[in-house]
Amino acid sequence: MNEIRLMGPIDYPQIAEILNQLEDVRGETRLFICSGGGSIAPALAFYHYVRGKKIDLTTIAIGDTSSAAIIVWLSGITRLVAPDVTMLVHPAPYFNPPGEQRDENETRVQKLRVEQWNKAAAKIVSQSSDLKLTEVVEIIGKRALLEPEELIRRKLAHGLFRE
Repeated sequence: MNEIRLMGPIDYPQIAEILNQLEDVRGETRLFICSGGGSIAPALAFYHYVRGKKIDLTTIAIGDTSSAAIIVWLSGITRLVAPDVTMLVHPAPYFNPPGEQRDENETRVQKLRVEQWNKAAAKIVSQSSDLKLTEVVEIIGKRALLEPEELIRRKLAHGLFRE
């Protein structure tokens, strides 16, 4: 069985590296994830790529797997969690980088993009669980901390990872 590790923030270089590794493997692959999150856009791209290519991927949350890292974790056909995992879900924030000037239209467009990313993430969580979309939106809005028992009960995780 092939094994890949994703440790650290979710960003385009990290996701590109993982996708490159996935291209080189055949058969079932386990992706171990420990990430506090990062950028939602590359996480969504990873999810859609893995699902679209029907990659035989088991994702295993082995530490803090939060924010955008949850979307990467949900790309797995089989999803496991270590007994001490925590997952923080929250809406993707809109921010204006320091020193960057945006006109009113640019700001409006960027806020629309963030809104679309939040909708896409909520839809993925809903489709990967027994939660209705309205329930997911409410959970995300509350900035909830999810633990293994709830992840399994809500059918987000298929079981506990045992070494």
